Amino acid sequence: MKAWHWQRGLLAVVLALGIPLIRGNAPGQTGSASDCGIGAVTLDGDFEGAGFVECRRLGPSSFSLTIAPENRPPINCSPWFAFRIRQRTALPTPVRVQLLYSACGHRYAPKISADTLRWSKLPPSSVTITQADRRAAEIVFIVDQPETYVAAQELVVGAQYQDQFGNYSARPGVKQRILGQSYDGRPIVGLFIHSGTAPAREQVLLIGRQHPAEVTGALAMDSFLATLLSNDPIARAYRDRFETIAVPLMNPDGVARGYWRNNRGNKDLNRDWLAFSQPETAAVDRLLRDIESNPRSRLRMLIDFHSTRTDLIYSIPDGLATDPPMVSRDWIARLRTRLPGYRVNRIQEHQPGLPTAKTRLFERYGIPTATLEIGDETDRAWISWMGRQAALAMMETLLATAPPTTNPGNQSEMK
Repeated sequence: MKAWHWQRGLLAVVLALGIPLIRGNAPGQTGSASDCGIGAVTLDGDFEGAGFVECRRLGPSSFSLTIAPENRPPINCSPWFAFRIRQRTALPTPVRVQLLYSACGHRYAPKISADTLRWSKLPPSSVTITQADRRAAEIVFIVDQPETYVAAQELVVGAQYQDQFGNYSARPGVKQRILGQSYDGRPIVGLFIHSGTAPAREQVLLIGRQHPAEVTGALAMDSFLATLLSNDPIARAYRDRFETIAVPLMNPDGVARGYWRNNRGNKDLNRDWLAFSQPETAAVDRLLRDIESNPRSRLRMLIDFHSTRTDLIYSIPDGLATDPPMVSRDWIARLRTRLPGYRVNRIQEHQPGLPTAKTRLFERYGIPTATLEIGDETDRAWISWMGRQAALAMMETLLATAPPTTNPGNQSEMK
């Protein structure tokens, strides 16, 4: 079928002519009704994680969506989109959706689901890039269910996290605590994992979903946590010695609103680990200060889960001293052994003063820190397997370190 070609100035023309529009869940929440929500086949964004700015109907089952970030560029190019198609008939219906990007361009291979739980990737033949700069794309697919969801990545939103938190908290040795609240009042949940009879002297911090669109990092973190809580002998020994504090959903507002990068306060949370100006990072800062103030506690490692275009791990360079020493080197060496034939891409870097979690917690505590990035289109079964192996390799590495013999009472600013 012939693709429609759109010019970059189309959005301005549409707005100037007053063509009926519907506003999606991000960035402005649901707007007034329009012809996109009327008819035998409709398109809407009335669900958590929806991501588009406006909708215009082009035909009985054809639509045009404007995709825009939550703030003006420049912004990291994670152009999130998510929408729902509803139809009155049970007959298979071809649907055509144009995606018009106000910034960046088409990046993600669309995923489709009838229930938001089971997802599949649309075949490449379903997607046509209709501008050379990727500012416009067309998706053609068949719907045969009352509701069909299409998104840049799987929808992993508040309901799924609540189920995850509930499942984990029901296990022995896991406690759930509310560390704080987001701008919109959503809880920042911490999971505290430790099986020893005495309070743990060593803490490991895991954080995820600082950036809403980075779903593959969330999938890896879920597998990572499941492995920490498994009956594997390594996991049992690790839980006896270490307390893991996991904050899987750092940016619940951004996830719910379908944002690309920022939180509700219009801040990239992974640039707020010096000022702690946002309620989400401030909640973790309070947790860190509680660990600092306890003379019998010692932070030992941070892993921050993210997504990018390919799998890689950013770590502190081996030439910089950490406590415990050489954990990043040994962790990644063990991971490579566990994943034969797979290239574990490690980038050793340190940018002094950069207000990211990885940089600031290394500078503040002298601990090994890492950012684990998972590729946008990495096979989902492989993500689960890799998350498990990364967890086992980390636990083995930390168990091989010597426990701290003394505690300075205030671990902050050790470097």
